[in-house]
Amino acid sequence: MQQGSRNLFVAHQDLATFEYGVTHEAPSQRRQDTEYSIGATYTLARQFVGGPFSLREVRLEHDMVGDYARYRDYFDCDVFFSQDRNSFSFDAALLDCPGRVLSQTLHPILEDHLRRKAEEHYNGGTTVGQLRALIEALPLDQRPSISDAAAGIGVSVPTLHRRLRAEGMVWKTMVREGRMQIAARLLQESRRKIADIALATGFSESASFTRSFHKHFGVTPSRYRRAHALRRTESDGTA
Repeated sequence: MQQGSRNLFVAHQDLATFEYGVTHEAPSQRRQDTEYSIGATYTLARQFVGGPFSLREVRLEHDMVGDYARYRDYFDCDVFFSQDRNSFSFDAALLDCPGRVLSQTLHPILEDHLRRKAEEHYNGGTTVGQLRALIEALPLDQRPSISDAAAGIGVSVPTLHRRLRAEGMVWKTMVREGRMQIAARLLQESRRKIADIALATGFSESASFTRSFHKHFGVTPSRYRRAHALRRTESDGTA
């Protein structure tokens, strides 16, 4: 969701409620932001269910602007204005509806994102954990810089080197491992050619990339991609 906002979801007995609030003191388009966010979240929920998704009510903090019928027709329920919160509520039984919109492309990306967020959580107290998060978050066309990395965690370059040595790691190894993880994700989640992935992760030609990848993962990039595709196909067939 947007910066300067909060989201809350509560399920109590037979009612489930999603609540959205703007926390920034003086947003320039507060009403527009609220209506967009509530409407977009409702639409996402309806698409996920892939069928009927009826709301009980919608509450909005601001005064009504325009024709009430437009709000009523969009949400297909009663809409209340000048309320103490921005929210929509629906029958809690709908929470048991399985998602009917499945994406073979999106799910691996979400799974990998959640895995990396979990690693950040558990490794956040270590210098290595913090640097891994920084390296993997960089755009592909931006090469990791040790000075930027040191500034990112609030230490000097010499201090960063000392901390890495204390944790049994060196900067060059971290960069290489980070590039390999990015390459693995691209092989799993995209159809880009291996030569393109090699260039995107900082290798001048495919042969050196293949050697480095094989040394790190024990298989070639092409075999890694085939194995991952096979596992995903088997998983889809089992589900």
